[in-house]
Amino acid sequence: MSQTKVPHALKITLRTTQRWWALSRGGKSLRNKPGCGRKNSLSKAAKIIIAKSLSKPHKSTRILTKNLRRRSIVAVPHVTVLNYLKSLNATPYKPQKQPKLIDSQ
Repeated sequence: MSQTKVPHALKITLRTTQRWWALSRGGKSLRNKPGCGRKNSLSKAAKIIIAKSLSKPHKSTRILTKNLRRRSIVAVPHVTVLNYLKSLNATPYKPQKQPKLIDSQ
């Protein structure tokens, strides 16, 4: 097959097939490199900081992850922090304000 027909058959972009072709001609492996992506586990220090944040008023998980990144403890997605807070039976979200009703309502 030609390089233009392969992406259509595999439902991928032409650029991807060109990269694969270049790698295979160079004798390199097409496997994904190990260790890519963010860590999804929290360190002991990160868990302590998150647990201490529960004593303060409600903070969002994004703010907590920014604090962890700023302190150079660990860079994890905010969903990991959210899941850890849920495991502690905590409410990580800021309370939402209820809109006031007007006279016509």
